[in-house]
Amino acid sequence: MNKQKRKKRGKKSVQNLLGLQGFTTYGLKTTGGELVYFSIQPTNISVLSHVNIEIKIQHLLMVLTALPHLEVACLDSAQRFDDNQQFMESRIRQEDNPKVRYALAQDREFLDSIQLEMSTARQFVLALRFKNEKDSQIFSRINDARKALHDEGFEARRMGPSEVKRMLALYFEASMTGDQIPDVEGAENFDLTKLRCYLMKKTVLVLITFTLVIAVAGSGFWLVHYFIDSREQRQTYETLAEEFVLESAPSVRPDSSSSLVSSVDTGESDVGSPVADLDAPPRHDLAALAAENPDCVGWLTIPDTGIDYPVMHTPDTPEHYLRRDFYGESASGGTPFLDGRNAAQAEGQNLILYGHNMMDGSMFKPLISYLEPNFRETHKDIFLELNGKQYRYKVLAVVETSVDSSIYRYTGLGDPEKESAFRSALFGAADLEVIHHTEGYLTLSTCNNGGGSSRVLVIAALAGEVSQ
Repeated sequence: MNKQKRKKRGKKSVQNLLGLQGFTTYGLKTTGGELVYFSIQPTNISVLSHVNIEIKIQHLLMVLTALPHLEVACLDSAQRFDDNQQFMESRIRQEDNPKVRYALAQDREFLDSIQLEMSTARQFVLALRFKNEKDSQIFSRINDARKALHDEGFEARRMGPSEVKRMLALYFEASMTGDQIPDVEGAENFDLTKLRCYLMKKTVLVLITFTLVIAVAGSGFWLVHYFIDSREQRQTYETLAEEFVLESAPSVRPDSSSSLVSSVDTGESDVGSPVADLDAPPRHDLAALAAENPDCVGWLTIPDTGIDYPVMHTPDTPEHYLRRDFYGESASGGTPFLDGRNAAQAEGQNLILYGHNMMDGSMFKPLISYLEPNFRETHKDIFLELNGKQYRYKVLAVVETSVDSSIYRYTGLGDPEKESAFRSALFGAADLEVIHHTEGYLTLSTCNNGGGSSRVLVIAALAGEVSQ
């Protein structure tokens, strides 16, 4: 009896050996922290050219730069057909009918071709490790990781408990389905010597894989290029803001400071009567900007957010500046641009402006902060310059939606029926009790942190024109 107890205590369970403690809301809890796994859509690099392989490696390096704490596991193909082939060979030797032998030989060659293809297949699994973070922090980092992977062309999704179990089962060759990986600590035993052997083998394979990746990547040129490109874009727009700013400030008129603020609240609009606003940001020389680039039709500023950019408009090719800077040169951050269906005027329009949600905090990244009520209350004012005039908008609603939102359907609101339909769509998308009449609207659109088709819209009502 004592001998049996000593033998039982000498064994180790799967969870005990791997340091697993159980599944959480987002991933797997271990003694080294919580792990959240992402499954990557596989790519067979054996059929890719050297150029395409280098591009894949460059994109991977971009992801590793944006997510320096990302961990990577490389899994071998799990399919083997040795037993099937031995059976086929035995049947061929025993079969007297030449036609049947021929059919069996064809089946054996087919198994060889499948085995050859599977031998070059690898599945990469990415993992984020969290230690003592709150659920809200984990959720935010997961969204940032999804966006970074999506921006670099990787199709990734978070793995659920059943997928994680199957991954562990395949990794340690316990089973093909994960059924032999128990949910409860101690429910299954594993041979310690065999486990260490597998760990050593898999670790060596992962090290070899990443050594090859680093060798092909070279000296890290693309990492340097990424940081230089980001810095140059920021300097370009800072220089534009300084060189084309007008020195004249808004004039002050008695008892006019409150009229601009109250126009949206009272439902009255007086766009034709400019009012002074001491809080308005400096204006820009739109004529000089248009002389530099005729596609520039305005300037957008949201004080204390970092959003201070020219506005481009190319109706024939609406997304021309999606990945181009003000001068038309290639730039990952692009330049904010106006919907091609819009007319470049404040009145009678729902002006839709598009901008990227950049990981370095530039472009329309600050719009995500409008999802926080406190930020929304302290950043209500948006200023847009068009046709030599400066207009002030008041934030009306912030909406988390998708590219299919009905708000995108409405640009020109000159027709009362279209304006009514737009207001109805806004009521349906936002939690508003009332929408007062105004002469125009401004909708700022950017990707949500989750990437994909998710969007964040900041919708503002035209409060009036700011006097010079």
